[in-house]
Amino acid sequence: MTGALALAARSALRIGSGLVQMATGTSQAQFVDTMLQEATTLALNELKPGVLDPSALEQLRQGLSKAKAVSFGPGMGQAVEVAEFLSGLIEHCHKPLVIDADGLNALAFDLKVLARAKGPIILTPHPGEMARLTGLTIEEVLNNRLDLALEKAVEWKVVLVLKGQSTIVVSPDGRAFLNPTGNPILGTAGAGDVLTGCITGLLAQGVEPLEAACLGVYCHGLAGDILTEKIGVRGALAHEVSDILPRAMRRIQDDK
Repeated sequence: MTGALALAARSALRIGSGLVQMATGTSQAQFVDTMLQEATTLALNELKPGVLDPSALEQLRQGLSKAKAVSFGPGMGQAVEVAEFLSGLIEHCHKPLVIDADGLNALAFDLKVLARAKGPIILTPHPGEMARLTGLTIEEVLNNRLDLALEKAVEWKVVLVLKGQSTIVVSPDGRAFLNPTGNPILGTAGAGDVLTGCITGLLAQGVEPLEAACLGVYCHGLAGDILTEKIGVRGALAHEVSDILPRAMRRIQDDK
């Protein structure tokens, strides 16, 4: 799902990051490279098309020395090797790390790896992903969103962004924030990847993890609200939400 990676990278640029690099397997790199001219691409070694080789972790670690923030998951796929790769990344990444999408599915295999994290972790699950992480049903997650988010953010020692109506952001010390922006237009495919890019882009600009999560969620929702003002509630595309992020940030600044 190369589009997910490109959407996240596009949003990191739109939120203000000056330089973004997309890392993907060699079989996909040439396609990804043409999807977003403003970002660079790092081609990672593969065992077979779509499945990263363990040596790719060392390639990525070399690139991490220059990175200020990292996101993992959009477009990765659900091969068992993804979980192994993520485990190694968590243990060696000293930079803020946003885990979303297939990264969350991989994390569900071994949540204990979070205890070995070297840097701040931000998890951004929707209710289905939260259900897989906790072993609950989606209905149980939806019926107990705030308490569950509080419990797991503290237990896992992460900033937890539980997406949905009034997205919840919880800090590792148990502070919770409810987001007032956003509307159903953000249910369009790829909107979660846009949020990943928002938060990662803010982290790259030096915003602290909790504040980056709160501001990213707020700005993402506001971009959705502005887009709805323009076109209504139907037919929005995720990249259109991404492209309105600069306007949303300007509105936030003007409202100060």
